[in-house]
Amino acid sequence: TGLYPLSQDVLIRNLAGGATNRFLIQGSTNEAAGGSRLDFLARTNSLRIEESDGVHLRYMRIYNANQGVQVQLATNTLVEWVWTVNGVNGFALVSATNTEFRQCLAMGNSSYGLSHGDAAGGTLWQGGVLWSNQGAAVSLSSGNQGGSLAVRHSVLGVFGSGRYAYYLASTRVPLEADYNDGRLRQGARAGYLFVTPGPAVYYQSVSRWARDFGVDRHSLVEDPAFATPGSDFHLKSDAPQGRFVSGAGFTATDAFSSRLIDAGDPTAVYTNEPDPNGKRINIGLHGNTGEASKTATNGWLTLISLNDGGRAEGEVDLTWVAGGI
Repeated sequence: TGLYPLSQDVLIRNLAGGATNRFLIQGSTNEAAGGSRLDFLARTNSLRIEESDGVHLRYMRIYNANQGVQVQLATNTLVEWVWTVNGVNGFALVSATNTEFRQCLAMGNSSYGLSHGDAAGGTLWQGGVLWSNQGAAVSLSSGNQGGSLAVRHSVLGVFGSGRYAYYLASTRVPLEADYNDGRLRQGARAGYLFVTPGPAVYYQSVSRWARDFGVDRHSLVEDPAFATPGSDFHLKSDAPQGRFVSGAGFTATDAFSSRLIDAGDPTAVYTNEPDPNGKRINIGLHGNTGEASKTATNGWLTLISLNDGGRAEGEVDLTWVAGGI
């Protein structure tokens, strides 16, 4: 636990553990005391995982880095409970395969939250938060040559004109995205697609993005109702002592509940969430964990289809989510 000022790269290289026997590199679990904070003194340095097979990185908070976590020429990398804040790119992949991010946060970075670069594939980002990154929450390059990216159970908060939830350099990169929450404000857009030849394509709303691009069909456009946006990403809950407080446990009761509670894929595992859990995973940083916000006793319905505008024409499927059942 503590603050670690860094003036050069942190390089993790030439480890070979494989997918079933990863090398674990872990920081402090004492979140109430601030955990392990790596503070880069210049934005030219990064934490880099290179030329390795089977690295497991978890429980770290990384500030002011060029690339908070860069995975390059590596396979079977698992990153859990890592925050990257106020850098250039939060997480970056280049020539990386089978990379998984669980319960990770990228916030306030000057470019992208997740940069999915050339020759990267088999990537899964799940149960995370991409919040207020200045370029886009997710960027996909054009040179992935069959690589793929899946984004699930995550919050994409984007604020300001010229900023996007998804920034795509081409349609060559298979993108699977669903059961997320797209919080777009102050002129932010759901998607940008650069195509050659021809003009770029803009997706103004999540409804339009889902209709035209075929992803995020079950994703919400709700205020996630974080306890304290920017520092505490537990979802508000009006269940009795329904929200976890760091260092104190489940002690908070809010005036209302987040619509992200019980809004995940109904087939996903939820059993790590404390009772009452609505028998359904929460969207966000703490879904299917012991710190997931609890389900209120009264059920509710949340509209998904056309909830942020759009146009209904022809045959339209109407979608909603049932919580607290």
